[in-house]
Amino acid sequence: MSPEGTQDKFVAMVSAKADVTLPLSEFHPRCMLTTPAHEIPLPRFPVIDYHNHLDAQDPDQVLKIMDACGIEYIVNITMKVGEEAIQVIDRFHAADAARFSTIGWMDWTGVERSDFVNVSVERLERLVEHGAAIDANNERYEELAAHPDWGFHGAEFSKHQLLEQRDRSQKAARGFR
Repeated sequence: MSPEGTQDKFVAMVSAKADVTLPLSEFHPRCMLTTPAHEIPLPRFPVIDYHNHLDAQDPDQVLKIMDACGIEYIVNITMKVGEEAIQVIDRFHAADAARFSTIGWMDWTGVERSDFVNVSVERLERLVEHGAAIDANNERYEELAAHPDWGFHGAEFSKHQLLEQRDRSQKAARGFR
C-alpha cells in the first residue's frame, strides 16, 4: 500500500482477480491494435525451405505453390520407411529433382535384433540409391536416435488420423472467423 492507503497500480494489475462465467466457446475477442499493412507478394530473393514434411502432398501442386510464393527449393523429410519412403522420394524426384531433396526417416523396426546395424545400413543405402540425402549433417540424427518413439510406430492414432483431425480443426477454426 502507498502512504495514502491506495494500492500500487502495478501490483493491482498483476494481482487482479475476477470471477467470470464466460465459457471459452463464447469468448470472441477483437484485436484493437491497428497498424499499417505491408503486403509483400513475393520474397526479394528465392527462398529455400529446408524443413518440410510433404509425404501426403502432390508434388505438382507443391510446385505450383512454390512458384506462386517464390520458393526455389524444398528439403522434404519423409516420415515413411521402406517401400513407402522410396515411393515418396521417387515421386518428388520425378516431378522436379532440381527443386526437391528428401531426407530419409530412420526405420527402427527390429532394433532388438542382433543384425539391426547391418539391416539399417542396407535400408539407408537403398534410400540413398533413390536419392535420399542422409549424412552426418542431418540435424535430427542425434535427436531421433535418442527418441525412437518419436517415429509414431505403434501410436494409438495413425499419422493419417492425426492429419485428418488437424484438417477438421483448421476448417472449423476458419468457420469461426
